[in-house]
Amino acid sequence: MPPAADSIKRAFHSAWTNQGLWIRDCFSVDTVLAPALANLLPGYHGPSLRLYRGERWSNHQNRTYGFSWTSERDIGEMFARGLNCPKGEGGVLLVTVAPSIAILASPNEHSLAIGEFEYIVDRRYLDQVDVLERYI
Repeated sequence: MPPAADSIKRAFHSAWTNQGLWIRDCFSVDTVLAPALANLLPGYHGPSLRLYRGERWSNHQNRTYGFSWTSERDIGEMFARGLNCPKGEGGVLLVTVAPSIAILASPNEHSLAIGEFEYIVDRRYLDQVDVLERYI
């Protein structure tokens, strides 16, 4: 697949920031979605980063982490206690040091404006992912 133009990458990044969960649910096959995201997002050219994610307990057990991570612990905690904390299962606050190859995009203007500091990460390149907290 030829690389997408920069304007398309910026537009898709904006769409992902607003509708990433819905896009992932529609694809439902992360092994197909991850390479597509790598082609459709702006990329990242910085150092490895400590990132956090609020995730469902079952996704942690299966290592099927979502693509959206944050540099801010309190934002990860917000998702671990809220959106990704279903009844009967609970959520977890995760932390990892993501190598630069795993980071598909850094926060865009919208993500910065709403204070989520969203990094889009391909979990296939993550080595160690630790649980900091579990919420039930």
